[in-house]
Amino acid sequence: MIEAVEKPLLVIADERSVMLWKTVGAMGITFSPEKMHEIIEYIKAKGPLHKAALVGETVYEKGFAIVKQLNEKEIPWIVLLDKSSDEKMGYKELEKLSEKAVGMSLAIH
Repeated sequence: MIEAVEKPLLVIADERSVMLWKTVGAMGITFSPEKMHEIIEYIKAKGPLHKAALVGETVYEKGFAIVKQLNEKEIPWIVLLDKSSDEKMGYKELEKLSEKAVGMSLAIH
């Protein structure tokens, strides 16, 4: 069972990322496919305790039901940048957002 802690930022990612974000005051949940249902139930019940979420690329790729639940609870989220990922979804998302913001494509390395 995930213990609810009222913190503005919720991080759902790999253990290393969760540990890092916890040092700056975020509430963290380590993602694994086996915990997906538990995480979804947590967001349904306790999502409003959080103002925003960071999701790891693995969550984005393999646990999209979690992202869908964040959307349903209207919790803004962004994919955590993870250079070690082959897909680099976080970097693609950041490039897309920056292009929308400035009106031109920017390469982010």
